[in-house]
Amino acid sequence: MIDTTANVVISKANEVFLKINSDYTLIQETLIRIKNNKIFHSPILICNNEHRFLIAEQLRELRIKPKLIILEPIGKNTAAAITVTSLIVKKINENAKILIEAGAFDLAIEQLQLATADNPDPDDLYNLGLCFEAVGDYGLALTTYREAWQSDPENLLFAQGLGRIERLRREHPQLQRQLESR
Repeated sequence: MIDTTANVVISKANEVFLKINSDYTLIQETLIRIKNNKIFHSPILICNNEHRFLIAEQLRELRIKPKLIILEPIGKNTAAAITVTSLIVKKINENAKILIEAGAFDLAIEQLQLATADNPDPDDLYNLGLCFEAVGDYGLALTTYREAWQSDPENLLFAQGLGRIERLRREHPQLQRQLESR
């Protein structure tokens, strides 16, 4: 396990508790994707005080024990939540990294590539695709989304990743060369 990586899941709105084309809620889908304990520690969750019991139930259903649940008395914004969490994580381990910090995609890509080299877990591949998409490497995003989807063709999340790249291809023909090079 890499002890310098923390997960941060931010819950601000009720829609994260909906089940959309899945047996799991949106927040549970997120928690499942970051469950790989070879890469991540237990998650740190941020939620409004009124969601604390809903969050606890979501975690219980997945048998995930969080590192910490931070309760906001009132909702602010994602930047404030990330800042507060970053300060708390740094108190726990001053060398810790939060993968959603600016510039952390390179670290996430590196860690996910290591994790998927020997054991290409579809959830890890999907997360790797998200990282490639975030840094603008749509060819590698397409490749990893496709590999995740081929492992689990019933997973709509993986198909949506492929769909986003296909939509970009149609909307921006100049990406065709990048996508063909992969």
